[in-house]
Amino acid sequence: MVIKGIPTMKNKVFLTLADGSVWTGKGELRSPAEGEVVFTTAGCGYPQTLSDPSYCGQIVVFAYPPVGIYGVDTEHLEGRRPWLSAALVSSLD
Repeated sequence: MVIKGIPTMKNKVFLTLADGSVWTGKGELRSPAEGEVVFTTAGCGYPQTLSDPSYCGQIVVFAYPPVGIYGVDTEHLEGRRPWLSAALVSSLD
């Protein structure tokens, strides 16, 4: 799976799956991202998901919106940096 796009939230990005399916959205990318697409249905804990080394190299889809409404508690992160290749959300607050 590959995500390609132009680095701004106003531009389109494309998620292309191995079967040729293409999903279009808005996003911000520094460079194309590649990885296994996985889902999380957690209603909270997105900072921990973003910093969890078990998601290394994966593209995480947050199935439960919204993401970003309560900030980040840096004392309870799973790691020191984001490990996933990309994060996909339906709503970013």
